[in-house]
Amino acid sequence: MSEKYKKPEKLAEGNYWVGYTNTDSAFRTNAYIIQSGDEIALIDAGSAWFFKNMSAQIETIVDVNKIKYFIQHHQDPDLCSSLPFWEKKIGPRKILAHSKANILIYHYGVKSELVNVDFINWELQMPDRLIKFIFMPYMHSPGEIMTYDTKTKVLFSGDIFGGLSFDWHLYANEDYFEAMDAFMEHYMPSKEIVNINMKKIENLEISMICPQHGSIIPGDRVKDAIENMKNLECGSYLYE
Repeated sequence: MSEKYKKPEKLAEGNYWVGYTNTDSAFRTNAYIIQSGDEIALIDAGSAWFFKNMSAQIETIVDVNKIKYFIQHHQDPDLCSSLPFWEKKIGPRKILAHSKANILIYHYGVKSELVNVDFINWELQMPDRLIKFIFMPYMHSPGEIMTYDTKTKVLFSGDIFGGLSFDWHLYANEDYFEAMDAFMEHYMPSKEIVNINMKKIENLEISMICPQHGSIIPGDRVKDAIENMKNLECGSYLYE
């Protein structure tokens, strides 16, 4: 991995990649920050295994005590198991997720307030921008969401558009769709579900797609990435 990506990377105004990359695995974990005025939202807080490294990275660019929100796209341990460690470090905050995810996030022993995005009109108003949440059920969780920064047009996509590769780059290269297929074909349940959900974003203005695994997809490749997802043979189709 390039030395450049061993520290946070600014993506757009108030948007940062703050992931910690395990070079021994093709399963790379990304986390992101939205900084708006004196408020910070940490997106997909990460694994307990990487908490020390990731929190140290974040502290190089912001005061972690200003983290107000943890936005969790679903309930899996690779993006939620660090939450109790964050609470120990900075105290309880607000965890924003779908109600179907929060009912399981509760079992990490968290003390933060669980805010169901489907109960707050799918929106979060931060000081200088409106954040919108997009419901993407069964991709792969029944409570899967994406996060869209309406100011920068950055789409934080959770597992969706993620990839598996030992040859990792922060920004997707010409081989990324192959890496994306290697991950998505096993985690997405069916082509019908993928296509229903892709319709929700195919006409959205997107400056880049930032998944929780794999590489960031720049704006000029977004439409191709969506088309690639729509043509994906996945889930139960692999075993027919």
